[in-house]
Amino acid sequence: MAPDNHKTAVTLSTLDHGLTVLEYLAQHGPSSQADIREHLGVSRATAFRVIAALQGRGYAEHVRGSHQYRLGPSLLGMIKNAELSSVVELAEPAMAELRRGTGETVNLAVLRQGRITYVAIFEGSYALRMQAKVGDDVPPHATAIGKAVLAALPEGERAGLLGPEPYTRFTDNTLIRASQVDGELARVAVQGYATDDGEVEVGASCIAAAILGSHGRPVGGISVSSVSARMPKGQARRELGQAVAEWCTKIGAELT
Repeated sequence: MAPDNHKTAVTLSTLDHGLTVLEYLAQHGPSSQADIREHLGVSRATAFRVIAALQGRGYAEHVRGSHQYRLGPSLLGMIKNAELSSVVELAEPAMAELRRGTGETVNLAVLRQGRITYVAIFEGSYALRMQAKVGDDVPPHATAIGKAVLAALPEGERAGLLGPEPYTRFTDNTLIRASQVDGELARVAVQGYATDDGEVEVGASCIAAAILGSHGRPVGGISVSSVSARMPKGQARRELGQAVAEWCTKIGAELT
């Protein structure tokens, strides 16, 4: 075999071993080097080199206090980013339909690195509308989309998004205490969608629902925002909330 062909074959073999290890760890969870070596059917030295290469790129990591290895943060981050990219693509038809049906601005935000951030906005047809921008962070305690995401998180993980009390007050309607937010999130969990009425900006209202990804965890949410005078009331508001929630459920089903 020519030198270049030999080098290519070695590289492909190493890549194949690396992918096999990742598949094995994904299926079996934390595993010892001996288990990995046996699964690969290679020498101890080869198994060590493959694992070391995966560790060096963050695709595998050593489990502290044990002799085992598990999937690393680089791979988990890659999976998360792929899921978020899919959310944007899958949400576009829902956002377009909600804008068509309401004439209002429709927002998509995702949960990423401990923050909820707007990643897509379909502007409404009215001259007077809300002014959120792509890239803006969402105050979780004061927005419909933030509350929807919080309500879908385990209680123990909400504090990381909320931060310390009192929460930032934007208007007289802003909920600034954990007890207030907890009560609101309980209501959101029951009805399946969240609302805010002048809690970030006087005269602005939103209705939102969470998008659940793998393992039933929230990856983001969609909201319809409007000036309060145009936001539906009573049964019409409930129907809009249910429509947003149904679209989010469809998106989540395509993610899982």
